[in-house]
Amino acid sequence: MEPTLNQGTADDVKLGKLLSDTQSVGIADPYMLDGLASLLLHINSTYSDKYEEGQPLVDNTWLKYGPGIIPAGHNIGQSVNYLKRYLSSGFDKSYKVDDLKKAAHFILMEIARRENEV
Repeated sequence: MEPTLNQGTADDVKLGKLLSDTQSVGIADPYMLDGLASLLLHINSTYSDKYEEGQPLVDNTWLKYGPGIIPAGHNIGQSVNYLKRYLSSGFDKSYKVDDLKKAAHFILMEIARRENEV
């Protein structure tokens, strides 16, 4: 189901601003727009992955978005692990762009966690 805009809600205002900003980025830097599109496709793919069919073994919402140092350490630690693997050499998973996307995804989770702390 395609999302619809109901003018006036806070989420719709955010989405409208995001679309406007994305268009501005695309005009100023088409390569950056390609990178953003690729990152969004990656993030979207994580919401319908192999674990969706059954119940998750662990609810990791707190681990990604909860208060305190443990979620921060998880998000930043995971991003560092993916960056280290990207920079490694001589392995099958060395220098893979997917690892950059995964690192960016964890960094975005940390940004969202910090900006939404109560």
